[in-house]
Amino acid sequence: MSYTAAIDISSGEAAFALRDNSSGKIVFTVYIKADRRDSSAILPGMLDALREHHIPLNAVEEWLTGTGPGSFTGLRIMSSIIAGLSFGKENVRVSGIPSSLALSSYAMKKCGNAKGATLFDGRNKEALALFAEKKNGIVESHEETKILGHDADFSKEFDAVEKLISIERDRASLEKILPLEIFNRVEFLEKFPVEEFFSDGITVRTGINDLIYVRPAVFVEPKKVREVS
Repeated sequence: MSYTAAIDISSGEAAFALRDNSSGKIVFTVYIKADRRDSSAILPGMLDALREHHIPLNAVEEWLTGTGPGSFTGLRIMSSIIAGLSFGKENVRVSGIPSSLALSSYAMKKCGNAKGATLFDGRNKEALALFAEKKNGIVESHEETKILGHDADFSKEFDAVEKLISIERDRASLEKILPLEIFNRVEFLEKFPVEEFFSDGITVRTGINDLIYVRPAVFVEPKKVREVS
C-alpha cells in the first residue's frame, strides 16, 4: 500500500490528510491545534494520526505541503517538518502547493470555467488578494498577488471574480477593510480544505521552501557593543 499525505498550516491550525493511492480514497483528515508561538503539537499529532490508522510512516510515498500565504514562523516550521520526514528517502516525493489555490479550487468546485480570489488578512489594515482561474477543470494562479488597503478600488478588482473565499480566522480583520458589498460575497471556511491538495484540478507543484509569507520576517541589525575606554 502507498499513500500521499497533505498538510497545511495557513489557517492557524495544522490540517492533515492522507489518501490511499490505490483506491484514491481519503483515509483520514485531522486538525491539529497550533499557533504562531507553539507548534510543538504538530509532528506528534501527525504521527498519532498515522498510528491510529495503522499506517507506517514509510508507507507515505508523497508529501504535499501548503506554501501559504501564512505566517513566516508557521510556514518555516511546516517545511522543516516535511524535509525531516523525507530526509534520505529517495523514493519519497515532496512538493509544495500554494494554499490559496486549494481554497480557490474548493470555492470553484461546482463551477465550470470561472475566476476566483482568496483573501487573507495582510496585517497593517490591508487585505492580501490572490487570484485564480479555472479552465477546463484546471485551477491556476491568475494575475499577481495584490495588497489592498482602504483606498483600493475593490469593485474594479473583484468585478470579474465569481467566487471570493477566505478563512474564518480572518473574518474580523477583513470586515474592517472590505466594503460591505464585497465582504458579503466572501465565503468563510472554518476548516482549511486540505483534501483539495489531492484534486486533479491542481497541477501546480513548487518546492517546499517556495513560501508565501503574509508579512516577511523583518531583520533588525543588532546594535554594536560600545567599547568603554
